[in-house]
Amino acid sequence: MPEASAPPESADWNTADAEYLQMMVAHHSQALDMAELVPDRATDPRVRRLAESIDAGQGREVITMATWLVDHGQPEPTRESVADMTGMGMAGMLTPEQVDELEAADGATFDRLFLEGMIQHHQGAVRMAEQLLGEGEDVVVGDMATETIAGQNAEIRRMRDLLGELT
Repeated sequence: MPEASAPPESADWNTADAEYLQMMVAHHSQALDMAELVPDRATDPRVRRLAESIDAGQGREVITMATWLVDHGQPEPTRESVADMTGMGMAGMLTPEQVDELEAADGATFDRLFLEGMIQHHQGAVRMAEQLLGEGEDVVVGDMATETIAGQNAEIRRMRDLLGELT
């Protein structure tokens, strides 16, 4: 994804806000890709419901983030730019090997790998959001980061509980 352009001097946001949203669009895209695997591979209905919730919530967030970027004169995220960013080693991103293992699994093994991978993924998003709160200036982006921290920490607790019940 292209670098964020600097805001005008009178802006109430900074480059950290734009870079955070660009990275989170890519980050959320991997979570959405993971959730798409669930209907054909998961066994546990709770894993299915969780994936539906992640898909709906993060899908909406991607639209909100992309809209903010465009509204602030930043490049609109494209499928290609998101794909380029997913290989950048962002916090919590699954490695290509982990993705391959998840894609090859089904049943109870898939359920376990999905939960473990999504916990890792959410923990990375929380770290990125916490970093933004120390660096960003935009109130709306800060609110998005705060919501990410609260929502993903709650889902992490839920997934850990579910993982404990599966094993």
